[in-house]
Amino acid sequence: MVAFIVQEADEKCKEIKIKTEHDFNLQKQNLIHSGKVSVQEEFAQKEKDLEIMERVRVCAMCLPVCACLPVCACLPLSVFVYACLYISMCLVL
Repeated sequence: MVAFIVQEADEKCKEIKIKTEHDFNLQKQNLIHSGKVSVQEEFAQKEKDLEIMERVRVCAMCLPVCACLPVCACLPLSVFVYACLYISMCLVL
C-alpha cells in the first residue's frame, strides 16, 4: 500500500513538473515574440523617420527650385512643403 502511494506521488510530481515546464516555455515564447514585435515596430518607425529626414535634406538642397513656386497666403505652409517634397522626389528620380 505504501509503495502504491509513493508511486502515485511520483507520477503526480512528474505531471506537475511537465506542466510547469510547458507553462514556462509558453510564457517565454510569448515574451520573446512580443519583444520581437516591439523591436520590429521600433525599427519600422526609425526607417520611416530616416526616410523623412532624407526627403527634407533633398528638399533643402533643391530649395532654390522651390523658391520659384508661388506661395499663396491662403494656403497652409504644409502644402508648400509637400510641393517641395514632390519636386525633390521628381528631381531625384
